[in-house]
Amino acid sequence: MKKLFLVLSVAAVFASCKKDNGFTISGEAKGVDNDKMVIIATQSELGPISKDTVKIKDGKFEFKGIADKPEFCFLRIQDIGDMVPFILENGTIKVDFVKDSIRNSRVTGTVTNDQFQKYNDESKPIFKKMQAFQIA
Repeated sequence: MKKLFLVLSVAAVFASCKKDNGFTISGEAKGVDNDKMVIIATQSELGPISKDTVKIKDGKFEFKGIADKPEFCFLRIQDIGDMVPFILENGTIKVDFVKDSIRNSRVTGTVTNDQFQKYNDESKPIFKKMQAFQIA
C-alpha cells in the first residue's frame, strides 16, 4: 500500500510539471467569405504587427501555437476595419466574430480572456454614456 501511494505521489508530481500544450484559438466568423484571412496582431511603437494568419473555411478558423508568455493582441479579419482585443496565452480560446459589429465579438475560454471579456461587457454602458456626454 505504501509503495502504491509513493508511485501515485511521484506520478502526480510529474503530471503537475507537464509542459503546457500551447494554445488553440478556435473561431467562428459567420457570413465571412471563404479564404479571407484572420490575423493575429500585436501593437508596436510603429503600429500593428502581424504575428500569424489563417484562412476562413466555412465560417470557421483555427490557430495553434505556443505562447512563451501571455501577450495582449488583436484579431482582425481581412478587409474588415475593426479589431478584437484578447490575451494570447496557452489554453483553449474561443472567438465568435460578429461580422457587422466587430465590437460585439466575444473571446472566451481561458481565465484571463473570460475576465477580460467580462470587463469589456461591463464597460460598454459606461463608454456609451461617455460618448453621449462628449457629443452633447
